[in-house]
Amino acid sequence: MQNVPPGIQTISGDGGGPGDSWTGARMDVDDVTLVIASFMRPTKTEATKDGRTSTRMSGLPYRCQSFVNDSIILTVYSSPVDVGQEGSMEMREIRSLVVLAECGTIQETAEKCNLSPPAVHKHLKALEDEFAVRIYAKRGGRLALTDAGRLLLPFAREILAQREAAATALYEWRDARRGVVRVGAGPSFSSYLLPLLVKRYRRRFPNVDVFVETATGDYLLERLRGGHLDLIFDLASSAIDEPDIEMLAQWESPAGFISGRADMPNPCRLPQLKTAPFILYQQGTRIERLVASYFDRLGFRPRVVMRSDSAEAIKAMIRAGLGISVLFLWNINAEPRNSQLVVLRTGAPPLVSHMALLRTKSHYTPRAVQEFTVLARQMSWKNLHPASAG
Repeated sequence: MQNVPPGIQTISGDGGGPGDSWTGARMDVDDVTLVIASFMRPTKTEATKDGRTSTRMSGLPYRCQSFVNDSIILTVYSSPVDVGQEGSMEMREIRSLVVLAECGTIQETAEKCNLSPPAVHKHLKALEDEFAVRIYAKRGGRLALTDAGRLLLPFAREILAQREAAATALYEWRDARRGVVRVGAGPSFSSYLLPLLVKRYRRRFPNVDVFVETATGDYLLERLRGGHLDLIFDLASSAIDEPDIEMLAQWESPAGFISGRADMPNPCRLPQLKTAPFILYQQGTRIERLVASYFDRLGFRPRVVMRSDSAEAIKAMIRAGLGISVLFLWNINAEPRNSQLVVLRTGAPPLVSHMALLRTKSHYTPRAVQEFTVLARQMSWKNLHPASAG
């Protein structure tokens, strides 16, 4: 290799079989070492940290892993001539599998991957041939992963995520002050709280792009797992029993009984609300389960007349005098000073939940995402105060 940039070390060695050889480059990024190797002939040979090679990996034929302390975070195998050969699972095939799991049809998968449907079918067939198992089947007019496909899926997602991390590491090495942060949050959080954080971050890092996606919690969690988002703001309870999700920060978030009716006494004891119409969140959502558990602890059964998955819709109904609800106080604080919404003083123990900043567990976090996390931990909004994430 000629004209090697500073910080990059050229490496080479013998391959895993007669006549095999490889050459590549090594670069240290913080406490992680990136190794990219190119082989002279198709082979299932892996570059290791000490410049030697090993052959015939067990488990998945293609492996893209991230370790700390003088180890590799990426190994790139020979060339496109490996397609169809044993142990030659390619990134395109892996991506087709992951997107199919999300879309459920060959046509939608092809559109998302910018490929033709026959190309996607060929990728999936190549995976099935390689592992000698069916990885998808038709169910109810759509395609769903088989047990073998579901077993393979988390490994495939990890491979794509690590490839993205490796590419990001190189990108940041070329220009440490550039990058992109992809953040997801619910509609109310995105409307009232996230803009201030993004504004402060852009002032400090003007060359970093911030992409914000607004959706419900379950969808954001899937987007996070799929590698489409780096961070999401959601209820801390969404990270419970999720071994692949890590909580980076959390904020204490009290809620209260909210009314817009002028005839509603305040203070107002809980028994006085038994006949009042309640407008609550849609059943099955995390926040609905949270509020339902709160009512159970109080021994209170509300008279529910409406449900919605939108805090803004609920507030509009309350303003119209159609009922009362239980909402996070930070959501009410965002209202104009002349708003009709008031917090009822019921004397009941308060409902206190937590909002959290979440990400998937990974061995490498892009610098731009690290800086966003640091700034987020410093944020303290009204009725949303930092709490320990431990």
